[in-house]
Amino acid sequence: MYRRILVPVEHSPADETILAHVRLLAKRLGSAIVFLHVADGWVARNIK
Repeated sequence: MYRRILVPVEHSPADETILAHVRLLAKRLGSAIVFLHVADGWVARNIK
């Protein structure tokens, strides 16, 4: 049905919770999981 499932992540405990659900869904559908993290512009410029 779906070839890919896009999963936004923010490196928080919520990511761990949703990952279990996404894995099961992807397995049932035969889908690939694609993770997306968008860094805040200010944070990205100030990473050391």
